[in-house]
Amino acid sequence: MTGPTYQQLVAAYRRRADRPRGELDRVPGTGDRLAYNPCLIAEPDRTWLAVRVESPRSYWRDRASWNPQVRFFERTPDGWHPVPDAPVFTAAEDPFAAWMTGPGGRPWLVLGVVTLDHGHTPPLPVTRFHAAPAVRDLDPAKPFLEVPGMKDVRLLQRDGDVVVCGRPQGGIAGIGRVSVAVTDSYTSITPELIASAHVFVDQVAPDTKVGTNELYDLGGGTVGVLGHIAIGEEGSTQRYAAAWWTIDPDRRTTTAPVVVAVRDDFPPAPAKYPVISDVVFPGSLEALPDGRFRMYCGLGDAALGSVTLTLPAGLPHPAEGSWHGESRHLSTLVDRSPREVYEYAANPANLPAWAPDLCTSVELVDGRWVAESGMGRLLLDFAPRNPFGVLDHDVTLASGEIVHNPMRVIADGDRSEVVFTLRRRPGVADAEFDRDAEAVLADLAALKRVLEGGKVPVA
Repeated sequence: MTGPTYQQLVAAYRRRADRPRGELDRVPGTGDRLAYNPCLIAEPDRTWLAVRVESPRSYWRDRASWNPQVRFFERTPDGWHPVPDAPVFTAAEDPFAAWMTGPGGRPWLVLGVVTLDHGHTPPLPVTRFHAAPAVRDLDPAKPFLEVPGMKDVRLLQRDGDVVVCGRPQGGIAGIGRVSVAVTDSYTSITPELIASAHVFVDQVAPDTKVGTNELYDLGGGTVGVLGHIAIGEEGSTQRYAAAWWTIDPDRRTTTAPVVVAVRDDFPPAPAKYPVISDVVFPGSLEALPDGRFRMYCGLGDAALGSVTLTLPAGLPHPAEGSWHGESRHLSTLVDRSPREVYEYAANPANLPAWAPDLCTSVELVDGRWVAESGMGRLLLDFAPRNPFGVLDHDVTLASGEIVHNPMRVIADGDRSEVVFTLRRRPGVADAEFDRDAEAVLADLAALKRVLEGGKVPVA
């Protein structure tokens, strides 16, 4: 029994009436070099994009011309910008990243890149792993692990263990399959562990390649996979599509890939070579406030693209699982009616009175609420007025990062319960998460004092 072919999977996708439309992205400071195959890394105070950058003449079989680098760009309100003092990984391709449980239980960033051993013919791919508390602390000269002979290795931290997916070739893996293993820590990953991992032989047809690009903990033992399917060999036409599927590492089961984007979903752009013009290589998903996801990807080994996706119905995906990590539901009771509490809290102009740590002043500028705070200038976007007490709001930080804040007013007899859901962002340690919770509770207590003080007229 074999799985579906590339052609069948893409044909099913093309029948969709709701195919997304992507856009081309650009990063400055690369000159005439190609920039593609990105990886998104979210830290508490900034968002990074790790990008493969190389000369148009760089060719992996030719040691003299092969010159890829992995460079880092930071999101700002004006787009992505290079960071002069960020590390640069030379002779490195196709970055990927995952937050792991590190020393003392703190979040620890593991960055992987692919390099080549030109002592073999053809050159042998080698995946290198680096670890540090943050992007700026990564040391390109100090990998903690090397896995020879394999690309598309990806990691996922779960509660108490680490899932490792590889892409073996040859033998039962044929031209390229996905493998999975589970271990207790990223520090216990070895080439032997990956070599002995379970291989999903029949996920796709024999002439179709498949690989992982990013992993997500969906809860209940299920792992979501952003990956790719492909056909074709070097020297002939190759086609890559972005896909989504799930894996149960413990039961050693997987679903068939479902295509989520193909190259003609994006505007035209030159490819590195004509034979790879039909290539989408997905990098990362970013959760959006409306439940959809932004996918960042490489196009034709020459350009960057991004597209907003609704992931396939019928398959578990991050919106249904633990994508957002740990949440705390913080609340207070207010001795005023839900209507009164909602009307007051839904007005952003009132924020400085009950959330002074968030902002010291708020004004409406060209139809957008703008706040001043100790973190700099913030943009505030509240959910449209509604009869359900929903006070969800997005805060756009000076860095360009958007923080989604779920909040609601619930009737408790004649009183109101105000509930704020605090979600732990990637890279936030326990102590910082506790401080964030204390700050939210202080704001809720201030909201209670203001509304119960009797001095706030609410229409």
